[in-house]
Amino acid sequence: MGSGGHGQSHGEHYLSPFWSPWYSGSGSYDVGYMYTYAPSPEQQSIARKRIKDYLLTVQKGERPATRRYVSVETLRPTKAQSADYLKKRAQRKAPAADPVQLHCLIVFDTQAKQFVGSGCYVVERLPTPGAVTKFESASAEFVAQGAL
Repeated sequence: MGSGGHGQSHGEHYLSPFWSPWYSGSGSYDVGYMYTYAPSPEQQSIARKRIKDYLLTVQKGERPATRRYVSVETLRPTKAQSADYLKKRAQRKAPAADPVQLHCLIVFDTQAKQFVGSGCYVVERLPTPGAVTKFESASAEFVAQGAL
């Protein structure tokens, strides 16, 4: 994500100046509540590796590239990201979430060859591979997951 991001970092929380931090739109895969955070260097590194692996499989013709924007799972949310996420859910009077079940997704633009959006999207449920989820202004296909 680096310094070319679209938002401003406020501690562990990453805010975008022109995008909403949560979206629940029709036609999108339901990942539960979604909040964004500045990714840790480790989360960025894993996201870069997963995107590189995805692009290699597309280049080799092992899988078709069907969307401009793709999302990948990175490392689990940090303790600070999880704590803030759970606090925000409680403020919305949403049902409790299990911090062990939280995931972090990062979105990549395959045409511009760069990460986009507000950073690490913490979600309750992973999309199924191939599902499209709305992240702020981009709809991204979920292409990579895995336990690390």
